[in-house]
Amino acid sequence: MNNLTTTHLKCLLEKATPGPWTVIETYPDGAPRPDMSRQIRSANGEYLGIMHGQNAHLAAHAPQLAGEVLWMRKQLASMRKAWLSVADDPKRMVAERTLANHAVQNTDYILGETNE
Repeated sequence: MNNLTTTHLKCLLEKATPGPWTVIETYPDGAPRPDMSRQIRSANGEYLGIMHGQNAHLAAHAPQLAGEVLWMRKQLASMRKAWLSVADDPKRMVAERTLANHAVQNTDYILGETNE
């Protein structure tokens, strides 16, 4: 799928400047930028760089997006564990176990190679 394993994503997030990041569409004097360049600054005002167009707005959300991906992976892993307990329970009806196996397979597919 991609090379953003959970460990790699956590490492990137730990090394990054904490969010939220802000996109600034004006020069320091308040004048609008005539081009599509945008300045990105951290929550404490640290200059992070210049980007162009809508890329700046997407980049500004990177810390929150990475955090959301990590949270979703954790939730999926928890769901997988719950479904696996149903799939492995011989006291469950065949239909329940079949549904649980299907849920486990779909969760494995969604997580792909992203979790170690």
